[in-house]
Amino acid sequence: MLRLRKHETNRNASGRHGSAGRALAVVASVALAAGGVTALTAAPAQALPPSCTLTVGLYQAGGSCTNAAGSFRVFARCKQNGGTKQRIRYGSWVRFGAGYSVAYCPGGYHLPSRTHAGFQRL
Repeated sequence: MLRLRKHETNRNASGRHGSAGRALAVVASVALAAGGVTALTAAPAQALPPSCTLTVGLYQAGGSCTNAAGSFRVFARCKQNGGTKQRIRYGSWVRFGAGYSVAYCPGGYHLPSRTHAGFQRL
């Protein structure tokens, strides 16, 4: 890590940041890019009991599960209408046997197929 004394700056003669500033910007960009990728990918669906039922519509996915311990939620990988962007939406966490979890696509997005929805288990 570069440490500067009080009277030093990290600018070159042209007033721009030097190589240390560029290195920091690159590290920050890579960290943001990695975080962005993580935010865009849904966690893989985990094995759930056969008593789970998933219902998928054009703009939402919903599901319920019984006969197990723990909690689950539904996710929907929504695709932009006429575009290539995707948004992942999650339903609320629900205890097994205690209710229904629903994930809704935002306006301008839809669920292209059943394979774009699933369950996550806590």
